[in-house]
This record gives sequence, C-alpha cells and structure tokens, in this order.
Amino acid sequence: MRRLIPLTVLLLAVAVPAWAVAQPIYGPRRPGLLPPRPTRGLMPNLGGTWFMHGDPNLPCEVHPQPDGTVIVVNEKGEEAWGTLEGNRLFVPEWKSGGRRGLMGRITRDRIVWPDGNYWSRYPEENEYGDDEYYPRFRR
Repeated sequence: MRRLIPLTVLLLAVAVPAWAVAQPIYGPRRPGLLPPRPTRGLMPNLGGTWFMHGDPNLPCEVHPQPDGTVIVVNEKGEEAWGTLEGNRLFVPEWKSGGRRGLMGRITRDRIVWPDGNYWSRYPEENEYGDDEYYPRFRR
C-alpha cells in the first residue's frame, strides 16, 4: 500500500499536464459555424486597393489589422471584418447563395470569391485598349 500511493502521485503528475496540453485552445471547430482563427505573424500583402473584375471604376479595399483580422470594403462601399487562414479570406457578414459567410481564395494577384466574382490587385485593360471598361466575364 505504501508503494501504491507514491506511484499514483507520480502517474497523476505526468498524466494531468499531458492531458491539459492536448486539449484544444479554441474548442471544437464545427465547419460552417465558426470563422477561421485569425492568422498572426506573417500575413499576405493584402492591404490596399483591389478592383472588382479588374474594373478601375469598382475599387475595393482591404485593411489588415494588428490583431490578425482584416477590414474589407466591397465595390458598393459596404464594410465588414474578416479573418485570414492560409490562402483563405473569410468574411462572416457577407453571404453567398444563402450560406452564412463568404470565403475567398487568395491567389497571386486576385481574391476569388465562391460566386465566381474576383478582386484583382491591379486594374485590367479591356480587350479594345481604350479607357472604357468592358468586363471579360459577367457573373
């Protein structure tokens, strides 16, 4: 019996910290219900002006925040907050096809939204080479 008590104390001293470390900090993630966690540290260079479909007349904006979130402004001037996770930008306030939240995929010079729209980092020239904008793809 005297050997059992120190052995039990030793097992508890090892098992409890190991169990505590293994627990998720943010709780369980349920797809579609929780936004991605903010990414801290290195963020993609997203800050600045973007253009809906590359149209210079439809500017959009992305403003990274110190806490890892971003403020996004669409072509209509509607402002919302979002989070980054890898190459994805999640905006919970915007909707896509009835789903809560809008998840954009960040590529080299574009943010591609699930409805087929995209924001281009730079204005794109139209096929006629003049100043008027004629979108290549209307969605």
